[in-house]
Amino acid sequence: SDPPPGAIRPPAAHILSPASNYELPRHAEYDDRRRSAPPPMSGSAPMQYPPGGNMHPSGSLSLRSSIDAGSTMHNNAPSIHGSFDAAGQRRVPPPGGSAVPLFPQDMTAAGGSYIKDLLEGRVKLLQEDNAMLRDNIRREQQAREDIARLMREECGALSNKLREAEGALFQKEGEAGRYKNELAQTMEALKIAEEAVISRDQVLKTVRSQLEEMDGKAQASAAESEAAKKRAESAESQLRAETVRADGCSARAERLDEHLREEREAARRASNELVEVKNERNALKASLEHMRAAADSGRGEADR
Repeated sequence: SDPPPGAIRPPAAHILSPASNYELPRHAEYDDRRRSAPPPMSGSAPMQYPPGGNMHPSGSLSLRSSIDAGSTMHNNAPSIHGSFDAAGQRRVPPPGGSAVPLFPQDMTAAGGSYIKDLLEGRVKLLQEDNAMLRDNIRREQQAREDIARLMREECGALSNKLREAEGALFQKEGEAGRYKNELAQTMEALKIAEEAVISRDQVLKTVRSQLEEMDGKAQASAAESEAAKKRAESAESQLRAETVRADGCSARAERLDEHLREEREAARRASNELVEVKNERNALKASLEHMRAAADSGRGEADR
């Protein structure tokens, strides 16, 4: 309900709330400790909390309690606008009675001592909060330094690994280049071997054609030798016939003998030529076999 005309309007409900004090945020463990065991006041009797629960859990008075405490301690009388509960609602006095004071008489009698002890407790709490914040800052700084050190160590290790990997890669690239050069040299040698094999094949074809030509000549020489033999046999048969008929023809017999010797000499020369042709043919065949063996070995080397 609204206050009567001329009365001082009470503060708003959120200002009267115990949680509305303008205080710095504190750590949870300190708030729990304050709620469980408020700090003692030095030089005075044990503190008595005002009725209505207007004492903040941290140990400080709320704004509403401070207003009522100031009016009670200075005037030794209730507030002119009455008392309000924690929700901001006016406390209605009982019929025939007056407003209930927020503090007992022993507290109002020693108001200055109470405020002093309250402020000392407040300063002590602030000092504890400051020490706690400094400790937190120190721990955070130490954590940052540890993190930076670990990051430097990890970055150093990663840098070393990267350098090792680069060195290994450089070595692998060098080996790959060396293998590539060896492969190029091998391909060049293979190309040269193929060219040598091709040239040897051409030489073999030429030698084969020469051998075929020599075989033809040998066959012709053999035919001529056979013909000479046949002529010699015919001459011998003629000589025998002439010898039978040349009983009285010695001159003719001599001529026939001379002709026979000539024919025999021709046959001997033809036979010698035939032997020489055969020997030359055998030599050419041996040379051909040697060249074929060399070509086969060259092909084997090229295949390897």
